[in-house]
Amino acid sequence: MGVSWFLLLCIGVMIVVLLAINVYMLVHWSHPDDKNEAYFPKALVIFGLLLAEACVLAVPLDVANNSSNIGCTQGWVQSCGGLDMSLFWQIMYVLITVICVAILPFAIFYYEDDDGLTEGKGQAFCGAVKYTAVCLFASALVVGLCYFFIGRVRLPVLEVPASMVDLTVHSLGTPRNATLDSSEIALAGALMKDSFRTRISFQSTFIVYMIALVSFVGWFLFAIFGGVGLAALPMDLITAFTTRPKPMPAEELAHEQLLLQARVADLIEVGHLVQSERKDRRSKGGNFLARTVAERSERNTLLKFKQMVYMLESDYEKFRAAKDMGKYNPLWPVGMLLLGMLASILTVMWVLHVIVYMFFFPPLSQFLNQYFIQFDEWFPLFGVVSVAIFVLYLLFCVVAGNFKLGVRFLCVELHPMKINGTYMNSFLFNLILILLCTFPVVEFSTSAFAGYARFSNIYHFFGVQMRYLIFFSIFYTNNIFVYMLLGFCFLATLYFIKTPRDKPVEAEEVKQSLRRRRKISR
Repeated sequence: MGVSWFLLLCIGVMIVVLLAINVYMLVHWSHPDDKNEAYFPKALVIFGLLLAEACVLAVPLDVANNSSNIGCTQGWVQSCGGLDMSLFWQIMYVLITVICVAILPFAIFYYEDDDGLTEGKGQAFCGAVKYTAVCLFASALVVGLCYFFIGRVRLPVLEVPASMVDLTVHSLGTPRNATLDSSEIALAGALMKDSFRTRISFQSTFIVYMIALVSFVGWFLFAIFGGVGLAALPMDLITAFTTRPKPMPAEELAHEQLLLQARVADLIEVGHLVQSERKDRRSKGGNFLARTVAERSERNTLLKFKQMVYMLESDYEKFRAAKDMGKYNPLWPVGMLLLGMLASILTVMWVLHVIVYMFFFPPLSQFLNQYFIQFDEWFPLFGVVSVAIFVLYLLFCVVAGNFKLGVRFLCVELHPMKINGTYMNSFLFNLILILLCTFPVVEFSTSAFAGYARFSNIYHFFGVQMRYLIFFSIFYTNNIFVYMLLGFCFLATLYFIKTPRDKPVEAEEVKQSLRRRRKISR
């Protein structure tokens, strides 16, 4: 069976289109300070986004290829693609693992160390190599120890006595198209009665275990950020419409300008206090514990400071648009509203599908699986596009959830994506988050759409070795990550309904905290 030239053509066209989109996004969103610098991180961002997009789009491609279907392998069906998707998934998983563990950390260390104050590029390069080597050593140590002690697969199987197998072969050896008669039905009942479930244990390969461990870490990120993002993304898009800039009278504009000026003055004062605190800490030194506590307090203050700066910039953009409405595009908030409505539909459909299909055995309904299958029978392109939209939406939710937790709870580093205002470290941070969550997104989508993707290679790859690894199987077979995902989604929905708008941290609170710490240190 040859390779489908139509599938190869589609793959080639999609690669070119995705590369063009990634280059455009990088150019359109990058900060002017990075215009003629950081070429290696930029190339890495383009390639990394392509890998994530390829994995997402490869799910419907794998289904369309259908190479694991017994009808394809036996030559009964002539519409199979003939692509080796098993090899494709192994290559993609290995590439993403290497990029997340080695290449992206090196790029982040190199970019942040090359700040113009170092003596040449060589010093920044050596520093990045040193820190990356430490990360690789720690990662290799963790993976090696886990692989040595719990790197086995315990696969559940249904064991049938040999006598029953011989009887089955004798009874059903002649292929027929008729329905099962009474003797065959009785034979099936006897098989189920005399069979019993057991487990076979074998050592997984090191590559598979390394991929499984990276995927396991990604599942926690996906359950938290993806769950929050399922609620936050529709809310943010709709809020962008409800809080859109509107024409204001001169008195109100003057009042808003005074408020912005006061916030700028507060930020300058906070910045001076942070700088003074850092100088005092470095001059005094102190033991390791005291330095650790001081650095943690300083980090929390910097997170608040970044949040205040981001909120001030956002409010200033709205003020500038309200001041000169002639240059503001009124279609932009309408587009946000339409996207918010679409995102709301996708979130509701995802939640309903998970509940009715993944939380019950047997499932209460095939729901989205039936929708995709019907589209494939009518016009396959619609089914493929629909799957791609639902899966890609989860990656957008991951980025939105991470950003929302950074703005609201200040528990993660804030790396907003802004048009003509995104530094490369923010690109790299969001890229590593996307790549780490690509594995769980693909695996979650494959499990959620098992009725549609039951013959795909990724379904068998994830559903056999990775799903039943010792320790990991506790989380996968009991749907712990799925419960976490929906739990965070429901909690975030209730919270965002109560407080839909983001608010800056109180500057006076930050200033009092800084002054209090300075008095204690003295």
